[in-house]
Amino acid sequence: MVDRKNELLRSSSGIMIRLCAVSYLNTKPFLTGLMQSFTKDEITVQTAIPSECAEIFKQSGADIALVPVGVLPELASYELLPGYCIGAQGRVDSVFLCSHEPIEQLDTLIPDLHSRTSNLLAQVLLKSHWRHTVAVQSAVDGSWQKPESGKGYVIIGDKAVSAARGFRYVYDLAYEWQQYTGLPFVFAVWVHRNLGDKDQVRILKAFESGIQKLESVANEWGPVFGLSPGAALYYYQHAISFTFDEQKRLGMDRFLDEVRSLAVY
Repeated sequence: MVDRKNELLRSSSGIMIRLCAVSYLNTKPFLTGLMQSFTKDEITVQTAIPSECAEIFKQSGADIALVPVGVLPELASYELLPGYCIGAQGRVDSVFLCSHEPIEQLDTLIPDLHSRTSNLLAQVLLKSHWRHTVAVQSAVDGSWQKPESGKGYVIIGDKAVSAARGFRYVYDLAYEWQQYTGLPFVFAVWVHRNLGDKDQVRILKAFESGIQKLESVANEWGPVFGLSPGAALYYYQHAISFTFDEQKRLGMDRFLDEVRSLAVY
C-alpha cells in the first residue's frame, strides 16, 4: 500500500484536494503535467496499482482519482472529470490474455490481482467474442510465472510486455475488444467528488500540458520502466489513447452493459 502521509493539493478555491493516480508508465504524462503546473507546496500525488487507487477513492481517501472503469458500478457517488482517460483505439500492448494453448483449448481463466477491469474484459470476450466457457479461478499474484496447461492468464501493466514473451499465445485484449465491438476501449477514467469548476479547469490544463510533452516524458520515464525512450514514445503515441471522446464513452458504456450481463455485481 502506498504511503498516504502526503501534503495536500491546495486548489484555486482554497479547498484541500487529495489526488490519487495509477502508478504505471501510462499515467506519467498526466503526472508530469501536474508537477509542472503546480508548486510542491500546492500538490502531492499518491500513486497505487489500479485496484488500490479505486479503493482509496471508495474509502474517501482521495477527492480525485484515476480509477478502473470496471469499478464504476461499485462507487456510491462520483462525477467524471471530462476529456481524459487511459484508453486504446486498437492494440494497447500492455493488457494480455496469455496461454500455452489457443482460446478454444482453455479450461480456466486466472485473473490479474491488480485490475478488475482487465479481468472483466477477459470474461466478456470469452463469453461473447470467443464464445468459450471457462472456470474463473481466484487471482494469485505472480501465478503466470509458473503457467499450467489449460490455463489463460490475464497480465496487465508494466510487467506484461516481458511476461508475454514466455507464452505461445498472446491475445491483446483491447485489440480483441475492437474486433468484437468496433469501438475503442477505456481502461480507466478520472473521477472526483465536489471538485469546483475552477479546479477542474486547472487540472485539465495540467493534463493537456503533460500530453503535449510525450517525447520528454518518454525520455525521462521509459528507462525507469525498462524501455528505451523510443519504445516508450511509441507506446504513448500508438498504444495508449488519452482522449476521452464520444467513441470512448460509447465503448465504456458498451463494456459496462456487457459486464452487467455477466451478473458479477
